[in-house]
Amino acid sequence: MIYKNMHLYCNENLESSFKDTYNCIKKKEDMSFVEVEKGIVHKYILVDNYNDYGCVTDKDYNIIDDSCLYRGTGINCGRVHRKEVDLYIDKEVIFLGLYFQHYGHELLDGCSRLWFINKNVDIKDYCYISQTDKDDHFFIFNLLGLSSKNLIRVDKNIQFKKVIIPQASNNIYLSYSDEFNETFRKIGYNIEASKKKKIYLSRTKFNFPGMNTVGEKNIEYILKNNGFTIVYPELEKLETVISLMKGAEIVAGIAGSNMHNILFARDNIIEYNLLRTNRVNLEQLIIDKMKNIQSYYIEDFYEPIPPIRHYAIPYLICLTKYLEAFFIDEKIKYNKKELYDKFAYDFLDYFRNYSEIIFNDHLNEESKISIEDLVHNLQLMFSYYDGEFLDLNKKRERYKKYIDMFLWWIPIRKIRYKMRGYFYNKIDKNK
Repeated sequence: MIYKNMHLYCNENLESSFKDTYNCIKKKEDMSFVEVEKGIVHKYILVDNYNDYGCVTDKDYNIIDDSCLYRGTGINCGRVHRKEVDLYIDKEVIFLGLYFQHYGHELLDGCSRLWFINKNVDIKDYCYISQTDKDDHFFIFNLLGLSSKNLIRVDKNIQFKKVIIPQASNNIYLSYSDEFNETFRKIGYNIEASKKKKIYLSRTKFNFPGMNTVGEKNIEYILKNNGFTIVYPELEKLETVISLMKGAEIVAGIAGSNMHNILFARDNIIEYNLLRTNRVNLEQLIIDKMKNIQSYYIEDFYEPIPPIRHYAIPYLICLTKYLEAFFIDEKIKYNKKELYDKFAYDFLDYFRNYSEIIFNDHLNEESKISIEDLVHNLQLMFSYYDGEFLDLNKKRERYKKYIDMFLWWIPIRKIRYKMRGYFYNKIDKNK
């Protein structure tokens, strides 16, 4: 059965993928745990930038499956790198899982074992594996009543008297449980809800090579003028973010880790997910289904260079027919001509970001674009935008201005002039 509260403004293929994926998500019942006498908790190690090591084994180094990090039906992290014990601690501990440096996965993967904290009354000591040396997770642990003196970060292979392993209450590609939802209610239990009802979670202050979302400022501006409070989660304390989520009735943002903060919100709220790529957001769909969210997924991206992954090139947000339909249906006011005008600048900024990524060697060869593809995409821009507002001569004049802006970053004058002449010729012939 298709989720009645999922509203899709996107192409047919993407719509079908969203619906199929949603229907594959299952609710997990009857959470359990396992006990391992003389269990060994293995530190996190990343090998060859791909293979993640870190899990719990028995004293004979047999991997305990329930300690592994699963995504879908496969193990994402659950290998033994070194069959040695560096330290023995004569304590019974509860294993709280693996915590990544990535914020979204910290919430979705790391917090999936915290449900057991309130089920246990006898054991007071806990251990966890961390991808980094920073203890960024302590604030969440503290909100659940755990003291730092009872927390052991595993930075070497440690054998304990006994390790209790709670089953993961969430599998981000497959299933969720009531316990997972309840965990976030308890994390935010003592934090007062904000009185702000409409929140936009912005990525415009987020700066990471290859992850810039060009054009988002336009969406931010529109929603701000429609009564949304703009929030930059990475600049706020987690306590503030939780407060805003607890009070929100509508949460909007670019689909991704920022939107996972809805885990701290009440059930049955409204969310606007603005898609930045042609990818189904599996992680968010699980949250939607678990919390009975009335969700909107809007195709508002343009991919001059289709990504071979969901990262490593910039993203481009713009006014599409789907975004326009969404604005009309939700009665969101905006200036269409202004968006069209800004798109041309954003388009050039997208390629500037792209050129910087190539210069800094953040792309592999498969992701690089040819000059022929570049010309083709510029022609698409010329034909798609501004037509209903400008006559032909004004369009040509504007396009030449855009080309000048675009070519400024080419340091060799001869090449810059040659490309300018090439594009000018194309513009003059365009009818």
